[in-house]
Amino acid sequence: MDTPEGLTSAIKLGTMIKGGPKTESYLERFSPIGAESVELFFWERMPDEADLSWAEKTAEECRRRGLTVSCLGMYGNPLREDEAGRAAREGWSRLMEMAPLFETDLITGFTGRIPDRPVEESLEPLKRFFTPLLDRAAGGNLRLAFENCPMGGRWQCGDWNLAFCPESWYLIFRALQADHLGLEWDPSHSVLYGQPVLRQLREWGHRIFHVHGKDALPLPEESGVNGYLGSELPFEERFPGRGSLDWKQIFYELERLSYTGCVDLEGYHDAVYSPGREVRGQMVSLAYLRTCRDS
Repeated sequence: MDTPEGLTSAIKLGTMIKGGPKTESYLERFSPIGAESVELFFWERMPDEADLSWAEKTAEECRRRGLTVSCLGMYGNPLREDEAGRAAREGWSRLMEMAPLFETDLITGFTGRIPDRPVEESLEPLKRFFTPLLDRAAGGNLRLAFENCPMGGRWQCGDWNLAFCPESWYLIFRALQADHLGLEWDPSHSVLYGQPVLRQLREWGHRIFHVHGKDALPLPEESGVNGYLGSELPFEERFPGRGSLDWKQIFYELERLSYTGCVDLEGYHDAVYSPGREVRGQMVSLAYLRTCRDS
């Protein structure tokens, strides 16, 4: 897709950086690679250091570096009835408080699920937790979005997330009827689990609020041995430009849908670059995505 002369794409490109006491050092390390945006995320829980003063300081550092904060992420299981579940629930709430400081209106993460039970058994707990959160979000002009990572789960059982395929999306959006609820779409997961990427994008694009920049490379010679039932799945997770996805076509579809969010790299998954050459890998990948976006 050619961008009209004198105009640039509204889609910004960036990376994900973990929130906490080391955030400033991560920003120093990764912001020079050409990032325009950043998702600040937390895994399972927010550390005590990540309070409102941390948020104010980090937001100012992002502005100083010219980085748009695309969203704040909380990746845990808020439906667990234990300490981990409590920490995840608290994380969603705290990020909603912090969002205005970062000048973002988007909070993302996993839905959670009742461990080791089928998808349907988690729908009522999902509704109980997220309905008041969505009401609160509406009052604060915020949006929520669920990532599509299965985290090793499937329909019958899992420990983290329900939002891993269109069939479950339909059930989630039927249970939580809110226009300010959407998807954080990582197309690599669609590749990994045999889902039609472009069809998914065209049919569900109106619900996509944020995109993770990650690719996947199927390994056909491995799939004939154990398929998806062995100890190692027959694919490799790669940086965009090193996998099988057509990112130029993905940007075309996003532009056609008037998507104005960001595409942020999810690093530390590409074994060719990580961990020793992670910065190099992200720099090369952002340059590739920029070419796809702007051509």
